[in-house]
Amino acid sequence: MKKEGTFKCRLCKIEELVVELKTENTQLEDKITKLETSLKDNEKKTVLYSDVVKKELKNELSELVETEVTKVHSMSVADNQKNPKELEILISKAMTKKSDEEDEVERRMNNVIIYRVDESTSDEAVQRLDSDKAFFGKLCTGPLELDMSQIGDTKLIRLGKRGDRNTPRPLLVRLSSSDVKNKFMASLRKLKNAEDTYKRISVAHDLTINQRETIKSLLIKAREENDKEIQQKNASSDQSQSENWIFRVVNHRKKPKVVKLKAT
Repeated sequence: MKKEGTFKCRLCKIEELVVELKTENTQLEDKITKLETSLKDNEKKTVLYSDVVKKELKNELSELVETEVTKVHSMSVADNQKNPKELEILISKAMTKKSDEEDEVERRMNNVIIYRVDESTSDEAVQRLDSDKAFFGKLCTGPLELDMSQIGDTKLIRLGKRGDRNTPRPLLVRLSSSDVKNKFMASLRKLKNAEDTYKRISVAHDLTINQRETIKSLLIKAREENDKEIQQKNASSDQSQSENWIFRVVNHRKKPKVVKLKAT
């Protein structure tokens, strides 16, 4: 009976965390209400903005609470026979892992990784870095038509060890802010008309291992859905009247998901 009471006490702590999350959501909604009051001159836009933000906040809170409660329930079922101290350690590790992942996502937020950029063969690290900086500068001011004074300070790093592969190592670029990164990513569409040196490169967000695994599983799901769509279309008696759809993974950096889009 003593162990059971101690175990329930551990679950009470988790419930307290859920209450804290709900309290944070209430505080955020209070801030939104203050924002509405301060923007009376633009009431229509304020209401629209508030609705969007509130909906997003509620969705995020709902997902977070559901996730944490599911974890607690799973632990309570699977680990009911464990020593309460062991369960407390498991819960602590889960919370720490979640926090570490969030910190890692934040740290990589302004990074991009450029693939297939020719790499200098110089034995001097400084010369290799200068070569990468020169390429990035030409990429920005050339086909992307960006002003380097707006790009600001950047840090360039080649990923992996030299000589480990036949292809150039990926080039990680740490940009100065999220605004700069957004401008850079938005300009990439111009590469389709660029020289081959620039057209052959590809650019991706710098994702954590967990993010990459999530996207990988979603890509498999999207591929399966596309195959089903093709099979259904081929089985249709009147293919000329059936619409073409395609499944893709969107929002790679934040909340990746599979969406159904009309094929063009």
